[in-house]
Amino acid sequence: MALQANIDMVYASQPCWLQDLRLALNKLSPQLQLPRNLRSMQVGEIDELRKQVSKVADEYLNSEIQRLSQTYLLCNRLEPLEDGKFTRKTRMLRHYLVLVENADYRRAITALFFGRHVFAIARLGWMKDNPIQRERRLCRFCKVVIETPEHAALQCQADLYTVNLRNNLREAVRAGNKWEIPINLTNQSSLYWFKKILFNWDLIGLCAKYMYEISVHWAKTKMFIAPEEITGNQ
Repeated sequence: MALQANIDMVYASQPCWLQDLRLALNKLSPQLQLPRNLRSMQVGEIDELRKQVSKVADEYLNSEIQRLSQTYLLCNRLEPLEDGKFTRKTRMLRHYLVLVENADYRRAITALFFGRHVFAIARLGWMKDNPIQRERRLCRFCKVVIETPEHAALQCQADLYTVNLRNNLREAVRAGNKWEIPINLTNQSSLYWFKKILFNWDLIGLCAKYMYEISVHWAKTKMFIAPEEITGNQ
């Protein structure tokens, strides 16, 4: 009855939620339209519209993930299926929101995915008026490589506390998953291993705790900004 009342209001050119829905659909995509004849609208038409909205929303979210530099960890993310295979899912209840019970650890891991962490690659780019060039956002400890989460987690050897935590992580991963994380990693391989651990359901709790601990530790040391004449490694 509520739907029929709104349909009557549409034809009477009166404001109603169905009119708002029409405006929202048009703003989302000009291709999304309510059926022309609302009075004879069928369930199948509504279901088809819902599918179209989901498709457009997923395409938009994926394009934003690819466009924004701070969401690079989410690019090409794969989710495991029950049969052991993997697939891409744009929208779902993510494993880290369920499997990581500690709220601090959960916030730390979520911050990584959306570029709201403590590491220089994100922090020094937040300044809208005068952001620091990417190549100058070097690691606060080794002062050689651009400071990214994966560099801090798996690559930097200049801080003993971080190295000790990392060794504990490597031992736990070896014992649980039989993976041998290399000690010496390139920028590319560190990103590969970092994402491999992050998106593994069995390891996410361990990884979240680890990232929380090193985030707290790294935040205690002032970030390093390289002089303009120095270019960091990409």
